[in-house]
Amino acid sequence: MLTVRSTVKIISAVELPDVRRFGDIRLSRLNWQDIESLHATMRGAGKSAAYIRRCATVLARALDLARKRGLIDSNPAKDATRPRTTRSKPYAPTGGEVRAVLAKAASADLTDRSPVEMSCGNVTCNGGGQCVGHRVTSEGKRASSPPAGAGTAPGPDLGA
Repeated sequence: MLTVRSTVKIISAVELPDVRRFGDIRLSRLNWQDIESLHATMRGAGKSAAYIRRCATVLARALDLARKRGLIDSNPAKDATRPRTTRSKPYAPTGGEVRAVLAKAASADLTDRSPVEMSCGNVTCNGGGQCVGHRVTSEGKRASSPPAGAGTAPGPDLGA
């Protein structure tokens, strides 16, 4: 998690291509090119676009506060281009995939407590009680509560 204090510490130490440290630039002299150089330098240091974007948000808010308090005339972060990030949507199994998992669970012999492995799309449950996702009832609906003993059960609890 980024806090204002940790962001200031990180950003201040970044050395720009023109050998200036970002933290040494006076607020009155800071411009959008300096901020974009900061982003490029952080990207070159291996920081992810999402991380740089979070730092840019903290910086932009701090500079906006400085503008509101009269320390600077305008916020240079408004003109700087922030790195783009792509968000992937979570995977939702189809009704057929859920029914296939339920059928496999119904036919599995869980009385001997042997590990059973099932998969649905990119979610895999094994007999060690490690399963990502929500419990599903025999009707294929999402159960509102976690299974009893979640994380410690010898097999997945797919019944309602």
